[in-house]
Amino acid sequence: MTARAESKRPGQASHGWGERLEAGHRRAVVGIALVACLAGLLVPELDHATQFAVLAVGVGAFALPHGAVDPWVAVPQDAPRRAWLRFVTFYLALVGLAIAAWIAAPLGTLATFLVASAWHFGQAELDRDRPAFFADGIESLSAGATAILGPLLFRPDETLTLLGMLVDRDLSSIASSAAFSTGLGVWLVSRVVSWAQRIAMGAAKRDAQPVVIALGQALWLLSFAVLPVLLAFGLYFCLDHSVRHGIRVAERFDPSSPSAGFALFVARAMPATLATLLLAGAAWLSWSPGQSEASAMQLLFVGLAALTLPHVAIGVPKRPAALDESFTATASRRNSRSNGYLHGLRRR
Repeated sequence: MTARAESKRPGQASHGWGERLEAGHRRAVVGIALVACLAGLLVPELDHATQFAVLAVGVGAFALPHGAVDPWVAVPQDAPRRAWLRFVTFYLALVGLAIAAWIAAPLGTLATFLVASAWHFGQAELDRDRPAFFADGIESLSAGATAILGPLLFRPDETLTLLGMLVDRDLSSIASSAAFSTGLGVWLVSRVVSWAQRIAMGAAKRDAQPVVIALGQALWLLSFAVLPVLLAFGLYFCLDHSVRHGIRVAERFDPSSPSAGFALFVARAMPATLATLLLAGAAWLSWSPGQSEASAMQLLFVGLAALTLPHVAIGVPKRPAALDESFTATASRRNSRSNGYLHGLRRR
């Protein structure tokens, strides 16, 4: 190979370690979703209290860390301290706004939370280096809605009961409306068409990745038919979305090395994650045995909704614009202090 062939032009993108790891994660997701579907057919259904406990553990282990690094995603690593203070103020203001909105208008806030969650989940399904044009935005929202509309499609009564707990409303009448059934039907057709397009594209290009993506999405939808709602949602949210988001963030932290990228991810996620877990633990210890299951559900999901607003505003990180030598060198220089700090911790 000639030197000319080996050289890259400035700004020319190449496949980074995050893209390769994400491709492996998508293949793993197919296996996870398949095992989940088989377990749903063979294992007795869990009660809501057990589902809630499993979901809470998954949120603490996977979901909280993937959002705890938001400051390092939104603020340049070499930004002055006042930029960090402005961001923290903005972030906390949005959290407060979400809590106030939930108190003032719970039903409207719940609807907004579900749509925002679907949009955010779908952003992680877009190609990593492609901007979200209008058509991509529709596909993104449709794909991300699987975790929201899948339970409503297969388990409407159970799902509406759980959603009703969050807002102290009886939402059971929604399931009998024509608009509800029609909307779910249109959405399901859109997913089948999308999967068929992905499979055809993969076959035409002899590329397995579009087929893997379609299969993973279809299996997650099937999991909502055979698993309890909270358990199926928790598996998707924690093991699919949160892990993929974490891979993209870790690659941004250090495009040259996965070990360094994930070391920075853990170090930066740990303080906010531990603080949130301590607050949740304090709330749990002060919980009265006489309080209802609905109150526990409200505490968890209102907390998630409050954190979702600023998290969605930041968005799902795309891959670095150019994984070439100059980009990697710049990122390595910016991360040198953090890496030195981590090495110092290891020596201690």
